[in-house]
Amino acid sequence: MPVFDFFILVSGRVPSDFINFNAITPFTLTAVRLYANDTKRENQSNSPTQNVPAPSLPDREQIERFLFRVLALVWDISVWLYVNTKRAIDTHVIANDSVQFYWKRMHERMAKAKKEW
Repeated sequence: MPVFDFFILVSGRVPSDFINFNAITPFTLTAVRLYANDTKRENQSNSPTQNVPAPSLPDREQIERFLFRVLALVWDISVWLYVNTKRAIDTHVIANDSVQFYWKRMHERMAKAKKEW
């Protein structure tokens, strides 16, 4: 329920700062819009949320500890990716029989070309 509806139900009247008349053509009232003037109401309210202290910011040591932990996590993940990628290439690409065959054949041709030159 909007603020102005609640206020009308409780007090039975509409305060003057809640009503805004918009005239589209001169001297003709075509639209009435209700709105809550938040800036005036914030200054007048005595809600308990205004007495809440501001949150304290972390000190330098906490920030350094957090950043070091994040950096260490990124480093660990990158090393893990490198090790597993190297292992996968060694087992599935380099140890492949057809790759070994063509690798040997390429070296034989290179040796033959070196002798001919």
